[in-house]
Amino acid sequence: YGARLGGDAQTTGGGAIAGLMAGCMAILAIGVGKYIALNLIFERDFGGHPFKVESASVYDMSEEDVLANMTFELVRGRIDAGESIEWSDLSLPIVVAEWPDDYPESFQNEVYAAWDAMDDRDQLRFRRDLSNEFGLNSYRDVDVDWALQVLADEMVMDRASMGERLDWPNPHLFNEGAFWPDDYNEDILNEVYAQWDAMSEQERESRRYQTLDTYNEVAEELSSMQGDFTLQIVIESFKHPFQVVFALFAVGTAYWVGNSDT
Repeated sequence: YGARLGGDAQTTGGGAIAGLMAGCMAILAIGVGKYIALNLIFERDFGGHPFKVESASVYDMSEEDVLANMTFELVRGRIDAGESIEWSDLSLPIVVAEWPDDYPESFQNEVYAAWDAMDDRDQLRFRRDLSNEFGLNSYRDVDVDWALQVLADEMVMDRASMGERLDWPNPHLFNEGAFWPDDYNEDILNEVYAQWDAMSEQERESRRYQTLDTYNEVAEELSSMQGDFTLQIVIESFKHPFQVVFALFAVGTAYWVGNSDT
C-alpha cells in the first residue's frame, strides 16, 4: 500500500525511480518492524532492553554500593602498582572478557586448534546447541566468533577448576568481573571496612556522591549501546536465507507496484 500510495501514476507517474524508491521503503519498513519487534521481545522476556540502565539518585546508593566501589578502586590501585592479587575464582575474567582480544594469544591458538579439530558435524551441533539455549531460530543465528567465545570460556572454566590461571594480558579483568563481597579476599575487605569506619559522616556522604557519579557514567555508556545492539541484531537477521528470500519478494513487489503506471 505504501508503494501504491507513493509511486503510482497519480503521484510520480510510476517508472524506475519510483519503483526503486518503493523498494528502498520496503526494506526500511521490514527493518523498522524488526527493530520494534525486538524491543517488544526484550520488554516481554527481560522487562526491558538488556542495555537499558536507568540513572540513579544519591538516595539509591546504599552503604554496600559505596563499599563495593571503594573495593574496586582499592584493587585497581594495587594492580596498577604491580601487585598480584590472589583471586579465589580463576574464571572471573570470562564475565567481561571479549573474544579474541582479551584472551592470551597462546590460548587463542589453542581455542582455534580445538575448533578446527571438530568436523563439520560437531561444529554444526555446537552452534545448534547454543542456538537452542538462547531460543534462536537456527544455528545460522550463531556466528563462528560467538561459538569460539563460548568454547574459549568453557576451556577457561575447565582450567580454572584444575587451579590453572591463564596469563591474562589485562590483569584488571579479574576486578572488573568480580562481585562484591564474595569474590574479594578477606584482607582487602577488612581494609575497606577499616577505611569506611574511619570516615566522618561528611566523608561518607562525599563517597556516596562519588559512587553515584561512577554508576551513572556506566549507566549512560550502557544505554548508548542500546540502539547499536538492537540494530546489529536486525542487520544480522537479514543474513538468514529465508529472510533474504522474504526481502527479495518484498522489494520486487514494491518495485513492480511503484514502477507501474496503472
